[in-house]
Amino acid sequence: MRVRLADVLSEPLINGRSVRSMDGGFPVLRLTALKRGGVDLSEHKSGAWSEEEATPFLVSEGDFLLSRGNGSRSLVGRGATVKRVTFPVAFPDTMIRVRVRPSLVLSEYLEFVWGSTIVRNQIEDSVRTTAGIYKINQKILEGMEIPVPPLDEQRRIVGALDAYISRLDMAERGIELAQLRAVSLRKALLYRAFTGGLVPQDPNEEAASLLFDRLRAERQADDNPPKRVRRARKKGAEAGPVSPPAPSVSMNSTPHVDIQQEFEL
Repeated sequence: MRVRLADVLSEPLINGRSVRSMDGGFPVLRLTALKRGGVDLSEHKSGAWSEEEATPFLVSEGDFLLSRGNGSRSLVGRGATVKRVTFPVAFPDTMIRVRVRPSLVLSEYLEFVWGSTIVRNQIEDSVRTTAGIYKINQKILEGMEIPVPPLDEQRRIVGALDAYISRLDMAERGIELAQLRAVSLRKALLYRAFTGGLVPQDPNEEAASLLFDRLRAERQADDNPPKRVRRARKKGAEAGPVSPPAPSVSMNSTPHVDIQQEFEL
């Protein structure tokens, strides 16, 4: 059975409040607090308002917070559930708070179904864009239709998805660890390759350090020849180019006659 979001709300939707930053102020969440797996309360800043002013916007366990706008259509309207509140914190104007009736919809189930293609297609077809920012409002959200099975079935769905996501997270951590190990292994292989640790070494061969020293000395010798060699090179350069010797003519050789001159005679 599908129902409108407005039909399962325990209280009206509410936008957060825009608060500028101020050291020592009352904490307010950042938009980056919306993560897969729940709201990260550590993603907050100190706002320029008092606790009394922030009270209407305090988050509670089970609250579903979603983004009002984003530069990407696929991210606008994404949401997360507040799992546990360890300190008082409010939500900003970039978020909308959703509170549903627990007798009809589990907040954990709402988070899963909200990320499904059933709801995402409705949101992405309804968003508006202003100056390149996609936005969604309360009226649009209230009209979103969501499948609402009995509570027992919702619990089974949540349990199965939690187990699946847990395995997925473990696989991702395993991949990250394997990538780190691959980087370390590559560095170790390069080090052993350049230090001669990959193949057997002949102790009678010249050490690499001595070879490098010898090559360096030979290069310096080529760049700085002895004074006598430098003087000879200098004198040769000052003398200028040497003219090639004139060709010799043999007495027995036939003299060259210009063909054109011979015809003129």
